[in-house]
Amino acid sequence: MFDAAGAPANLPVGGLNDLELLPDRASQAERKKLIEEVGKWRASAPGAPPRAMVLEDAPTLYEPHVFLRAPEQPGAAGAPPVPQGAGRR
Repeated sequence: MFDAAGAPANLPVGGLNDLELLPDRASQAERKKLIEEVGKWRASAPGAPPRAMVLEDAPTLYEPHVFLRAPEQPGAAGAPPVPQGAGRR
């Protein structure tokens, strides 16, 4: 008797996805809220490892090419600013 009282659950081989497990939106929202709370707890618990965002420079830096809008100046590095008469008001 696989469906008798006290029998173990009979789950499909691949398991259940969230939609099959919780078909209504209220249950899905509650699950999402609980998962977010667990994530916050893992990040801020007393024993949580320190976390930080890091930005690392490239090993060799380069001078970027700046494209200017003036047709007389094709955009050489260090070019003077666009003159007042080049379509500016």
